[in-house]
Amino acid sequence: MASCSGLSILLVDACRSVGVPARFAGTPLWYNESGNHSWVEFWDDGWHYTGGAEPTGDKVDVSWFDDSASKATKGHSLHAIFAVTWNTSDKHFPLVWLPDVKTYGAIDVTDRYTKSKVSELVPIRFRATNKEGTRVPVYVELKNAAGELLYEGITNKESADANDHLTFFLPKGDAIKVHTSNSESEITVDAESIIELEADKLSKQGALQFASQVWQQRAKAIKDERASEMESMEISYQDKIMPIWFTTYGNAPFGEKSLWISMHGGGGAPAEVNTSQWENQKKLYTLEEGVYLAPRAPTDTWNLWHQSHIDPMFERLIENMIVFEGVDPNRVYIIGYSAGGDGVYQLAPRMADKLAAAGMMAGHPNETVPDGLLNIGFALHVGGKDSAYDRNMIAAQWKDKLETLQKTDPSGYANQVVIHASKGHWMDFEEAKMLPWLGSFERNPYPSKIVWVQDDVLHEQFYWLSVEEPKERTKIVVSVDGQTITFLESDVQQITMYLNDEMLDVDKPVVVKYKEKVLGTFDVTRQRTV
Repeated sequence: MASCSGLSILLVDACRSVGVPARFAGTPLWYNESGNHSWVEFWDDGWHYTGGAEPTGDKVDVSWFDDSASKATKGHSLHAIFAVTWNTSDKHFPLVWLPDVKTYGAIDVTDRYTKSKVSELVPIRFRATNKEGTRVPVYVELKNAAGELLYEGITNKESADANDHLTFFLPKGDAIKVHTSNSESEITVDAESIIELEADKLSKQGALQFASQVWQQRAKAIKDERASEMESMEISYQDKIMPIWFTTYGNAPFGEKSLWISMHGGGGAPAEVNTSQWENQKKLYTLEEGVYLAPRAPTDTWNLWHQSHIDPMFERLIENMIVFEGVDPNRVYIIGYSAGGDGVYQLAPRMADKLAAAGMMAGHPNETVPDGLLNIGFALHVGGKDSAYDRNMIAAQWKDKLETLQKTDPSGYANQVVIHASKGHWMDFEEAKMLPWLGSFERNPYPSKIVWVQDDVLHEQFYWLSVEEPKERTKIVVSVDGQTITFLESDVQQITMYLNDEMLDVDKPVVVKYKEKVLGTFDVTRQRTV
């Protein structure tokens, strides 16, 4: 890659080769001592100039350095503008790279650049660099106090001249808001200056914009890649297929619909029995508003709703319904009857970060525990005479467990436990009374306290925590209070936290503690890489 001097020499030679008089021009040092620059002057019924390293199409006598050139000092050995001449001259062209060489004659052409070039506006330049210090293109908007767009442009990359920056000429004294895809700030125009932008650093607003862009890209990819499975009404994961059926109640706008995933009963039975249960589940409940969706379990086993493939299939299903049907991601509910209730018992604690609430009807929890239900609503309805697998007795035990947990955390573990004394396994739709209660909850994606207990189906992430090597039955309890994050309990050694501005002030230091011990105080940087 040639320098401005090398490219100017090439352009001079090219002009001369076709009979256009041309000469080398430049300044040894700009008025603000930001460096030197070279360009070309050519004759066309008078001398004109153009950049050798920065083409301007069919325009001449215009370039990025116009403002700097207008402030040159005639007669100054460093700050004047010179052009090479073959004529005898008492001046020499100053070669910055060979300061002792005074072979080439020169004339002072400063007047050509300073006349009628003076502006009452102040040049404000913008330069964006990445963490390696390399200049990169960043889109910049300048707005007034009312938020109206005044100017826009893109910063130059490394291949541009070292002094060639995105430049706006602004009235002195004006307050200007500077917006980029990464940040927002405000400047008051005073004196000529270069505004440094950090391309890798995100502001609060920039992070929101980036998150929106990421989701838009994600939604487009889902729409492009999964249209066929929504047409076939089958969710696929590895070697499993889960047929789905849904209907929509009410007329909530796109993006504001609730989603109710309703799991059928059955279990370890012939396929036709489970399919019959699925058909029954389709018409079991109605809603005032929302998308009522009944999936057909991918298998016909006793644990059909809490095997390891169910979690990723439900996550995929929820994503699809958000993109294709306009479901609100903060209004997703799971309900289930009998074997479907078994699924709710197990899925609700381990998928609580995806849910607003969960409703269990006539099921059995097996080995699971309710600790992970801290931040969602949980309803449990069982017949008082439903003694098979001790469902009624275990429901009473869970009622006690939830009450105990809620005493420890009064702001969490919202629950509705009803044991219908006169009912058996079939509760004659008495359990449907839970639906309005469940619908009153919305998901909080960034709760101030998390209780994460790993089940036999392992998850690498839960809310804003993640672990690389999850292990069964491990437990993490963590809370956020102001700028302090405290791990109250943990048998996991390495934990990653994904922090954002919804949780605390990312621009201020964050203190991390384990119980009463301060582990450190950390500066947090918003990143695109998470």
